Amino acid sequence: MLLAPLLKEETDRPKHSVAAVFQRWLGDYRQQYQLSYQQAKVVNAILSCRTASLGGYLKQCDECGKFEVAYCACKDRHCPNCGLGQVVASVWEKVFGR
Repeated sequence: MLLAPLLKEETDRPKHSVAAVFQRWLGDYRQQYQLSYQQAKVVNAILSCRTASLGGYLKQCDECGKFEVAYCACKDRHCPNCGLGQVVASVWEKVFGR
């Protein structure tokens, strides 16, 4: 890929995340318990949030011209990566009307 040296993949995730816990332990959990449809939907959203499976786009810095990959969010309200921001925005709008 010609752009490979210019690209910087976003990997600013915390070392221990909910998605990492799911990746490690979900298989063992599913051997003993069955997830409901809603639970499986949320787990899949969290696992795919901000990964290539949801798609992404290139961002370019205006100052240095360097490219970086940004992946799309799942926008699930239960997701710790993107759901909290939606809750805060919703509460802010209800309280302050903006």
